[in-house]
Amino acid sequence: MFACVGCCCPFLFIMVYVSKQFFTFFDAFFNERFDEALRLAETMRDLNIVPVNLEHVPVCVANFEGLTEEVRRNLPQMLLYLMISLDNQYKMIRAGAQGFVRNDAARDGGREQAVQRIREKARAIVTYAGQITFRLPGLTNAELIRIEVGLML
Repeated sequence: MFACVGCCCPFLFIMVYVSKQFFTFFDAFFNERFDEALRLAETMRDLNIVPVNLEHVPVCVANFEGLTEEVRRNLPQMLLYLMISLDNQYKMIRAGAQGFVRNDAARDGGREQAVQRIREKARAIVTYAGQITFRLPGLTNAELIRIEVGLML
């Protein structure tokens, strides 16, 4: 069978787990299950790969150098797909499709609070993309910023 060599097993376990999370995230995104994709990104918060708020950005930036090449290579697409998922969620909330509280005052307040959370996540992603020591493709960076600006309107 397989023998554990030194401290290799924890690293391999984490690498397999992160790869599975990425695969599941991409699968959810491409099947247009945007809420599920966002929930998966939230669960990866503990791995410090993608920030979920502005306070989390420095931790993720510091952790970036320790990520495997496979993760770093797929990160630009993940960031872009996260932003597209946030944009989709934003549009659904604005259209009233999220099933918030029934009365108008509470619903509007609930919607605004949800929109603020989306905007904060988007700002964190764009800030993170600008601070990591990895050159994102120019079009990816431009698209991240375009989506963020659209969320601010």
